[in-house]
Amino acid sequence: MRKISYLFAILFVFIMFTPAIAHGWGCKDRDGDGHYGRSSYCPEGGDCNDRDAAVYPGAKEICDGKDNNCNGLVDEGLSTDADGDGHYAIGSCKQPADDCNDNDRTIYPGAPEICDKKDNNCNGQVDEGFSVGAACKVGIGVCERQGVLVCSANGVGIICNATPGEPSPEICDGIDNDCNGVVDDIMKTLRITAANPIISADSGLINNRDGVIDEGCRQCPVPPLTPFTDPLALRMEGGETVIYEGLTQAMQEAVDCFDDEVFNAGGTLGINSAYRPPEYQRHLREVWDKYHHLIVRQEPECQELQNQVAVEFQKHQLRAQPAKRSPHTMGIAIDANVILPQRQNIDTLVEGCGLYRPLPREPWHFELRR
Repeated sequence: MRKISYLFAILFVFIMFTPAIAHGWGCKDRDGDGHYGRSSYCPEGGDCNDRDAAVYPGAKEICDGKDNNCNGLVDEGLSTDADGDGHYAIGSCKQPADDCNDNDRTIYPGAPEICDKKDNNCNGQVDEGFSVGAACKVGIGVCERQGVLVCSANGVGIICNATPGEPSPEICDGIDNDCNGVVDDIMKTLRITAANPIISADSGLINNRDGVIDEGCRQCPVPPLTPFTDPLALRMEGGETVIYEGLTQAMQEAVDCFDDEVFNAGGTLGINSAYRPPEYQRHLREVWDKYHHLIVRQEPECQELQNQVAVEFQKHQLRAQPAKRSPHTMGIAIDANVILPQRQNIDTLVEGCGLYRPLPREPWHFELRR
């Protein structure tokens, strides 16, 4: 009888305390994150990994290869390439996760730096290599004005933000009043008459034996450089190296196509020269011709023009006589640096866009196929 009573007592204790044992011993928070571990002994437990304090329902998903929030997904929503440039936003799980601005296709590590007040290549610097803010000047003679270099409108170069002054009629005063690069390029004349029959040698006048006396300023026989009138030519002379406005519609479409093809191939396209205004091309030819004409002249009155032409000659680095007309002046050519991954054929890309490279010695030169 006692034995039966003893067994009933044990059964009673087991029935009464089993829920408490299951709840007290089965539900644990081993990692101290405030959530019970998920098990058959703890139905209310939601922690899918009770050995990791960073894992529990509602936790912030981080890039660690784990299901931090216990929703059955790993690292969800942590890789973005919003601008489609092939670089993921910083903190993304996918690589390369180095895009410092994932909302701008022109910004990523290794991108060409353009002059646009942005850090295009994500190196912590803005517009490096463009000398923005450096002193500059425009105009010559009394028209010269000082300014600073700023980004051009298209971002591929820099221009001086100053505006040249207005020229005035030239007078004999040792100043370039008409802003053509030549000082006192005028000549006054005095005809010998009965009232003035003799001119002394120390009078400052020169008798040229035709009855006319040269008075005051003497003029160099070589005409001065032709001033610019075309706004696009002025922009290029002021330092803007790439101008798109003069490209033909077909050329603009071909260049856009080429840019897209290079980007899709994983490469970069940097345009160095595009449209060249005919007036600017004529200026280059004029500088070349006058330079070689003036180097043999000895007249003092040509010294100023010699200096001006020499400066222009060096500025434009003229190594050969410029052509009177070129594909650049026709708006159907660009010069560009192209970097492509291995096994990508540049000529295949350009031909698909209607371009070709006609000059083997100048592989950077691309023209519209006509």
